[in-house]
Amino acid sequence: MNGKNVIGIAQTGTGKTLAFGIPMIEKVVKNKGQGLILVPTRELAIQVGNSIREVGKLWNLHCSIIIGGVSQKRQIVSLKNNPDIIIATPGRLADLINQGKFKLNKINVLTLDEAEECLMKDFYLK
Repeated sequence: MNGKNVIGIAQTGTGKTLAFGIPMIEKVVKNKGQGLILVPTRELAIQVGNSIREVGKLWNLHCSIIIGGVSQKRQIVSLKNNPDIIIATPGRLADLINQGKFKLNKINVLTLDEAEECLMKDFYLK
């Protein structure tokens, strides 16, 4: 993707997660930063997280899933361990940023998965 912004549109089950996940992993490995994948729902975060973790094993990457509805304590500990890739819902991520528990300064690649869904549901970082 050569550092360009990309908008990808495809039907469910066509491999979008790997289409953005593998280039993200490669960039994170090369540049030693972090990748952030924002998704609109907890369920999608878990699904994407499982896929990225499976592929990330090939590079020995650490991933964190940051979602609402579960204890923040484990998520904060996971973030303190400097994960290579973070998969998060906007609400929980905003909470942790506002609490000073997470900073975006190490993020060097960002993916908005199902961005249209986020926009339709009025998700945004305050």
